[in-house]
Amino acid sequence: MKESKGIPRRIDASQVRRITTTPKAHRKERADTALVCGESQGREDFCITSSPGDEKMTGLCSVPGGFLTRLREGDIVKVDPDGRISLVWDTGSRQNPLYLTDYCNSRCIMCPQTPEAHPCHHDETAKRMLRLLAVPEPPSFGITGGEPTLVLDGLVEVLDLLRERFPSSPVQLLTNGRRLADFQVATRVAESAPRGLVFCIPVFADNDVEHDAITGAKGSFRETVAGIHNLVRYGRPIEIRVVIVRQNAERLADLAHFIFWNFPFAVHIAFMAMETSGVACANLDEVWVEPSDYRGALEKAVVFLNQRMMRVSLYNLPLCLISEKVRPFARDSISDWKKMFLPECGECSQKASCGGFFGTSVRKPSQIKPFKGGDTIPEKQKKEGGTSIFL
Repeated sequence: MKESKGIPRRIDASQVRRITTTPKAHRKERADTALVCGESQGREDFCITSSPGDEKMTGLCSVPGGFLTRLREGDIVKVDPDGRISLVWDTGSRQNPLYLTDYCNSRCIMCPQTPEAHPCHHDETAKRMLRLLAVPEPPSFGITGGEPTLVLDGLVEVLDLLRERFPSSPVQLLTNGRRLADFQVATRVAESAPRGLVFCIPVFADNDVEHDAITGAKGSFRETVAGIHNLVRYGRPIEIRVVIVRQNAERLADLAHFIFWNFPFAVHIAFMAMETSGVACANLDEVWVEPSDYRGALEKAVVFLNQRMMRVSLYNLPLCLISEKVRPFARDSISDWKKMFLPECGECSQKASCGGFFGTSVRKPSQIKPFKGGDTIPEKQKKEGGTSIFL
């Protein structure tokens, strides 16, 4: 998320507003828009400016010019009373998350987020953002947290808004599925979900002992499996996500068998390299595993599922770190603002086709081997890259 800070003027509560650079448009929707301008326009207008402003203005002054130049007509920002400004909807991005809460009922040992000292719910911001969006059909939405189902009423209202305002847009709901083990909760969520929503649910192992050890929550394996089956009773599409850590790397093939036999209805299975930030950074010695250490197990898992007509993808794995046989399954999965390449990637002939690395990770894989000019990547990889998957 792009953030900056300025000096607040007459802001008593957080404001979520749509950006405009046109005074005429701002005058028509003063309650909903923020005018990006060179000088403040007085108390009647909510302005965001890089100038020092004055005591008569309302809005944010002395905002760094570099941040202001990133703002585009139709973007949505959140401005807090302490002067923080966050870009919560970027019209130039295909990956704008709807972040509902900091709270989570699991304590995954490789979570890329840092627990908040004072966790909050953010569903009101998400709802306001959906009401302000001026584009007729956004490319996609990703609902995330924390665990979105912990703010159930807010989640259902967000789903209702999506179904009413953007019925044709694809939506991904990232959830651990645990609360969906309660059939009444699953019913509320499933019945509110728009037609294009896919439930993206992590399964880390083929047994409760290893899965629960990774989630840090006893009973989570049983709850997640029950939640998945409750959703399927409503015919809702399920994506299974597997984050690869040291604890499950050797058993990826066993996990693939478990997925095939227990979730044959899954519309997609994604094997994902982890992002080493947040909790994962604190537990790095415990969870880190080099992709070269699980290259063989990953190939067996992907080939097994693909041979059984299940749709498989690899996220967050550079092409040079996976075997040639599974390169067609690699996707350009990392969000634009997190994606980066290492200096040695500069000479790689396949950089344009590669998903790169997390710029937010404290540890990058070793054994990078840039492709030379004569190397080629299978055509399927090129055609299916660039999916929007909210990482």
